[in-house]
Amino acid sequence: MPDNNFEDQVLGWVQKKKRIDGLFSTNTQLEPLVKGSEFEKILTHLECFGDNFAYLNSRRLKGSVMTINSEADVQDLLFVMLKPSFPTLTFEDPGAKAAASFAIKDLYFPLSKTVLEAKYVYESKDVKSVEKQLHDDIMKYSANLDCEAIIFFIFDPNFSLSDRRTFVQKMTQTKGQFMRDGREITITTIIRPE
Repeated sequence: MPDNNFEDQVLGWVQKKKRIDGLFSTNTQLEPLVKGSEFEKILTHLECFGDNFAYLNSRRLKGSVMTINSEADVQDLLFVMLKPSFPTLTFEDPGAKAAASFAIKDLYFPLSKTVLEAKYVYESKDVKSVEKQLHDDIMKYSANLDCEAIIFFIFDPNFSLSDRRTFVQKMTQTKGQFMRDGREITITTIIRPE
């Protein structure tokens, strides 16, 4: 008798599983949350950075879950935010050798050949250094065939960049504006918080 009861339970589970599987059959088209190219989806996700950071720092009475005091902290939060939606995302990906040195990309999306480079600006004295790093990164990454887009994500918690609009315009190149070895490289700059 116990065997029949167990078999009935198993048959019941199998039938329930088939009904659930039927809800998600290959005939069902589930719309993605964010439409467009992988590059567009990355940009959409980056818009949520402030919300994610605010949530981590206000959800418990005991204080912040994460503080951002360095570029590495920015990289970590970006990686944790993006990895679930972009499973091929790699962290600190060594790129092809260019000019006798390796280009270590902070975050790399191989499907769209997009480099995401995180920067941290704490004081106004950091601005010149970050601007030089961006120029160097553009030359370094654009020399590699595995790069078609560069996104600079700058975390500036103290609003040290005084003219953000001009900075973003200067450091952003839409498709066709920046060419390297006959290839178009898209360069996008995002500064947070706004």
